[in-house]
Amino acid sequence: MKLNTVTKKIMFLMIIISIIVLIAVSALFPSIFYHVMKPHLIHQISSVVSSCALRQSYIWRSNTFLHDMELDEDLHDLITQYMQQKNTDFQKAEELKSQILSFVPVLRNGIDDLDPLAEHGYIISTHYFILFTQEGDVFFDPDSENAARILLSSDWYHNLDKTQYFFDHPPVMEDPENPGSYILCMVSSFTVGDINCFGVNAVNLDDILAQFRELQDFGIEDFLLYGNDQIIYQNLPESSHIDLERYPESMFHGNQYEICLWEDQNETNFMTLCTYKKEFYSLVVNVPKQLLLEPYHEAFQYFEFLLEAIIVLLLILFCLIMKGTLKRLVKLEKKMNYVRKGNYNVSVEDSGNDEISSLANTFNTMLRQIREDMKNQEKMQYTLMVSAIDPHYIYNTLNTVTALAELGRSEDVVAVNDALIATLKDRMKLKNYKIFDTVGAEREALKQYMVIQSYLCYQKILFSFEVEEGDLDLLIPKNIIQPLVENSIKHGILCKEEDMLPYQGKITISISKDEKNIHIQVVDNGAGMDEETVNRFFSQEQNKEMKPEKNMEHIGTYNVQMRLHYLYQGKSQFSVESSPGNGTKIYLLLPIIDASASPITIESLEHFVR
Repeated sequence: MKLNTVTKKIMFLMIIISIIVLIAVSALFPSIFYHVMKPHLIHQISSVVSSCALRQSYIWRSNTFLHDMELDEDLHDLITQYMQQKNTDFQKAEELKSQILSFVPVLRNGIDDLDPLAEHGYIISTHYFILFTQEGDVFFDPDSENAARILLSSDWYHNLDKTQYFFDHPPVMEDPENPGSYILCMVSSFTVGDINCFGVNAVNLDDILAQFRELQDFGIEDFLLYGNDQIIYQNLPESSHIDLERYPESMFHGNQYEICLWEDQNETNFMTLCTYKKEFYSLVVNVPKQLLLEPYHEAFQYFEFLLEAIIVLLLILFCLIMKGTLKRLVKLEKKMNYVRKGNYNVSVEDSGNDEISSLANTFNTMLRQIREDMKNQEKMQYTLMVSAIDPHYIYNTLNTVTALAELGRSEDVVAVNDALIATLKDRMKLKNYKIFDTVGAEREALKQYMVIQSYLCYQKILFSFEVEEGDLDLLIPKNIIQPLVENSIKHGILCKEEDMLPYQGKITISISKDEKNIHIQVVDNGAGMDEETVNRFFSQEQNKEMKPEKNMEHIGTYNVQMRLHYLYQGKSQFSVESSPGNGTKIYLLLPIIDASASPITIESLEHFVR
């Protein structure tokens, strides 16, 4: 079968596509994953870098002691006295020195029991404060002896210009007596009289590096500490990928704790200021793309295996359901052929939830709509017959007859009663679904209607019907004019402003024809209406959206428009001209109906419209 051939072609194409997808995904998935997840990965690393920077900031917050040395007048007085006494009164100088030592303490953050607390995120550090002068005097706590020895033996100290004023982080200093042991210092200079003094905050490098444990947990080893245009400490001095000279200028101007990013090919560089800008102590981290993806390599393998399994399973399922899908299409085609032959009493049963079921549901909906439209044709014919007789109109007429009878006006009772009987007889002509009548018949029906209205209305209404004798046999929709006349009386003449009364209401109906169309005008001299009211009640766009029960004020004109649209399928015209105080003119343009092949029904209407 041809369908089987199509199925084989589709299956073969699906297999080829699946193989190509597998190869492409296996090759491109890491890169795709990186680009998709890069914001998350960078945010994750940024959080780690920010956390490390915050820890560094916490450690170096003790630099406030250095600032205090600059401003402490008591310390300055002691140093001044010491300088004066050190060469003259040794004992006095030693007393002054012991007092100066109280300004260079040893501060311990955290608890001495380092190992168990460090594993739980505690920040533990020991700060050794040292004070030295340009003349070579050094002051430090006995516990700071090792830190002072490393400082005084460093090349930085011997090469220092002790006459200058600065606030700086020197590079790390190694203990010459214990290789591998380092200290990291913060140095602030200040002046006491004519002597330059230098306050030092020294911290063991191990205390500093312990705060980078989160970077190490991620496997990030390429980082350095940078301050005042020099590298203070570099973790991988030989193999680092950090090249500060290539960094954009914006990397060096971030605010405290702000993470500055720079992507260089397959690497991402992070830089953040850990301290105030005056101290300018920054952390720089380099993270290669491979390192970001390394934790996900095993997940990639699982994903590729899962993807292969899913594709194979989908191919198997596709092969199994393809025949069933094609059977559903064949079934739908057969039902469509029944409709093509004129059988509308069919339906397609499809319990699926895909495009085919949607197509079947749409097909069923269209058939239901067609059947409903066919029923609506009959309903409309019935509606025409019912709507032509307004129960309120009959009720008011009978009340009028009762009132006239009570007044003894028997002739008026007869006149009203005859008019009502004539009106009801005219409406009964709608039997056998007669939907059109002659202009002459409609004129006589309107005359009887106006007789009744003359008794119902409290003021006299002048009514005229202008039509040539040759046009009396023209066919127009049954009861199409009477609702317009009723609208003119109810919403026009009877709504005239009180200061304009008394006045005589007037309604003029004129009917004429040309080669193809019948022209009907209903003109009154009633209250009229503004453009907004006209649009609200007579606009076809509004009426298409408005349900009859929501338009009860002008239900007659609404039905007229709907009936004309239904009967003539857009070939008729309905327009209204009105202004407040100047009456209303309603204009109808109807195609001429050829009555030579009567009776006319809705089904055969299109054959009678020229």
